[in-house]
Amino acid sequence: MQLPKRVTEADYANLTPEQTEQTGRMGRRGLAGTSKLQKEMINYVDFIKSIAPFGKRAIDTTCLPARVWQLACMRTVWLCDSEYLWSQHRKACLKFGVTDQDLYGVAEGPESSSLEGFDKVIVSAVDDLYYRNRLSDENWEQLQQFGNEAVTDFILLYGLYIFQSCVARNFGTTLEENSLGFLPELDQFRKNQQR
Repeated sequence: MQLPKRVTEADYANLTPEQTEQTGRMGRRGLAGTSKLQKEMINYVDFIKSIAPFGKRAIDTTCLPARVWQLACMRTVWLCDSEYLWSQHRKACLKFGVTDQDLYGVAEGPESSSLEGFDKVIVSAVDDLYYRNRLSDENWEQLQQFGNEAVTDFILLYGLYIFQSCVARNFGTTLEENSLGFLPELDQFRKNQQR
């Protein structure tokens, strides 16, 4: 479902001094070729400044392995019905060895026969947070194998993608050119997944 566009991307040829300063602090995420969502968010400099440390910890300095945080991200944005973020992170997932078959399992949920091993734990833990706002004791214990901060990193990651999904949907962020959104074969899992 295409939502109405409410916020347009900043014109990188005409940024304000404050926007230019902020994009300089954002590394690759501040470049003119960055995502539409980042270009929309740069319209709100104070806002993006305040959330930058949150995103840096959740993505760049997390103690979670890349596959864990990518699958957790994908389950979160799936449950939030954020086609934009699904399309963006699908590309990253494929680079980390996550297959479309794995993502089929992510969309289906923790009982999917397409999920194996720890992938089931990841999807189940996201569902704990989404549906009950609390990790089960079993999932808490499983996540601790990645270190003392793993559970909080997992919760932080979940919160970041809840937040980004909300922003993208409310801004009306459209898919990037040549990006795939939700594949039609996933439609069967959309029923009864929302809170």
